[in-house]
Amino acid sequence: MLRELHLEAFKCFERLDLPLAPLTLLSGVNGGGKSSVIQALVLLAQTISEREWGRTLMLEGPDLALGSAADVLNQKSARRKLVLGAATSGERVEWSFRADDRRALSVDLDAVAIDGKPTDLSAGVRWLLPVSHAEGSKVGALLRRLSWITAERTGPRELLPLRDAQGHPLFWDDAAEDHLAPALRHAIGGALGRAGEVMAWYAPTVNSYRRLRSQDAAGWGTTWGMDHRFCSVRVIGHHPNDLRLEFRLPGADANPYLVLTALLASVRDGLTRASDPGPATTGNPYDHPAGGPQHLGEAVAAFASSAFARATFADQVVDHYATLGRFEWDRFLDSVTDWERERYFELI
Repeated sequence: MLRELHLEAFKCFERLDLPLAPLTLLSGVNGGGKSSVIQALVLLAQTISEREWGRTLMLEGPDLALGSAADVLNQKSARRKLVLGAATSGERVEWSFRADDRRALSVDLDAVAIDGKPTDLSAGVRWLLPVSHAEGSKVGALLRRLSWITAERTGPRELLPLRDAQGHPLFWDDAAEDHLAPALRHAIGGALGRAGEVMAWYAPTVNSYRRLRSQDAAGWGTTWGMDHRFCSVRVIGHHPNDLRLEFRLPGADANPYLVLTALLASVRDGLTRASDPGPATTGNPYDHPAGGPQHLGEAVAAFASSAFARATFADQVVDHYATLGRFEWDRFLDSVTDWERERYFELI
């Protein structure tokens, strides 16, 4: 796996050396560079896929369109060069690109360093590497196989299409019922199977559970269905490139970064374990058992005791958010609400 990402003069970064783990959580203020980190990897993968023998970094492509060289060069450094690098445990590759024309939609490959040593590009370039190194490079092989899940936050919903390194949609199967490939079923199984353990991130307030119990198309338990707005997972799309899942449990009061982190981890877990979501719901999902936490106290307890959450996000993260959740729940339990006053004042 890739262990480190190195950037110089790329977008908001004058320099960045970012360690990578099996699951890396990026958080910070708007404009802090979270998206830029992902874009750097996608730029390399896009260029390798679309221009196998090319010597330019493709800024405008089918997977990512960032504009001209001026849009990707760091403005503070005033440089006309940028560096993108990636490393495994046994190899480090750094690409230097030169932008002679800041209006151009690509930047020229200027140099490639492998393990800190410059390489000779005179014999040709393949996959942005010297031809002599292209086949044997571990970094290059990982970038050629790079796949990614894009998650767009649209109100309370997360949309997840999935493709392989060659750009083929993994959720679509021509021969399967409703064209649902095993990968899509496993992704649904992971999202639903782990939802109860990370509900403290999907529904982080006392009031969150009022929405979930409202029977107002907010998702319900571990149900999923084809274009079914009342299920927790709604499968939508009618073509290979748009078949996807829509996750309806999180509300507008949830932290979108935590929601996406939990959802991506759950989908990854489902794909790894080949989770089965069971049959699709075709009728009223509220006829099914609720399943999962029904209030914040239950959600926090499930999160704190989850081996999956602790293995995926680390003990410190789980303990931190469990403490916040317990504090919120305790404050609620210590309060007397208007509902209690109205219901009991005259009766008791």
